[in-house]
Amino acid sequence: MHWFAWNRLSCPKNEGGLGFQDLEGFNSALLGKQSWRILQKPQCLMARVIKGRYFHDTNILNAKQGVKASFIWKSILHGRDLLKKGLRYVIGDGTMVNAWLDPWLPQHPPIAPRKRNESVQNCMVSDLINGIGTDWNETKIRDYVHPKDIDKILRLKLGPNGRGDLLGWHYTKEGFYIVKTAYWLSTHLHAERVIIPPPRDINLKKQVWRLSTAPKIKHFIWRLLSGALATLTAKDVVLLKKPQTISSLSATMLDRYGEPPESRATL
Repeated sequence: MHWFAWNRLSCPKNEGGLGFQDLEGFNSALLGKQSWRILQKPQCLMARVIKGRYFHDTNILNAKQGVKASFIWKSILHGRDLLKKGLRYVIGDGTMVNAWLDPWLPQHPPIAPRKRNESVQNCMVSDLINGIGTDWNETKIRDYVHPKDIDKILRLKLGPNGRGDLLGWHYTKEGFYIVKTAYWLSTHLHAERVIIPPPRDINLKKQVWRLSTAPKIKHFIWRLLSGALATLTAKDVVLLKKPQTISSLSATMLDRYGEPPESRATL
């Protein structure tokens, strides 16, 4: 018997689902790990071979597929596209980051701020920092940046004076790419594709997986909390949706099914 649609069951356990993995999204996350390795270790043998063959005059983030590309290179680019959506610049002196093109705002997913007007074209993040590099130039920010993004910038802490900008993975504290977080990103990228998890209290379901009991009991409790137990007929479901009191509901169910065996007097 079907419980719920597969995509609803594949929601993470901490979001009310059963955590079944989407193979396409997981494969993209694994391929993104290879692109991350090329980005972080450009002197390794794999990175040097691929760079010499496909992007000798640029880097992995800006590389093109080209003609007669191998299946391996196409796969790496597929993972690279996911990697780019989760990268974010940590601002140091701001000289390496284009204010309107590079992702540096800490949100999901990381993006660049919007311009207040089109008259401001080429602008580096360093242009939004005061002369001594210790804090933001609030006057310029309010003149250049869209009002909805101003507070996001002013809340950002700048790195130590003189430190350069760093490019890291937004979804870990250390800034390192982890497949688990990349898989989460691949399933939470598009607002129009947000999957609604099975119904009922998500916080209560999260506590089920912390119980010290057999897995089949945990799954039974999850089904009970999600309303996925095969115990009701279609008429019962319609009945439960009607507003009524507990006493009237109990009387209706007793009339339909009779008194439960455990409540009857025994000789």
